[in-house]
Amino acid sequence: MKAFAIFKNILQAIIEGKLILRMHLNRHFIKILYCIFLCALTIWVSLLIDSSLAKVKRNNDILKNQQYEIAIKSFELSQIDCMSKIESTLQEMGSPVKKPEKPAVKL
Repeated sequence: MKAFAIFKNILQAIIEGKLILRMHLNRHFIKILYCIFLCALTIWVSLLIDSSLAKVKRNNDILKNQQYEIAIKSFELSQIDCMSKIESTLQEMGSPVKKPEKPAVKL
């Protein structure tokens, strides 16, 4: 029952805004405000860091996709270059074989 009375007294002091006065901490009020400010600043910096890390992850995903596309395009370019070399070599040798102009027909 005594614990209930203490809890009620503390709750009443919080509601009335007199908790610091009842605990005789009024001479440390500036230090308490400073600690609250530091806690708020720490939370704010943490949120900024989290948002920066989320941006970095999103940008890394975009970079991976772009590197994949670059690899595909460079492979296609090397294939085209190789095909043109083969075609020019076949023409020099007098071969009638060349790149088809129409797609293959199914039989």
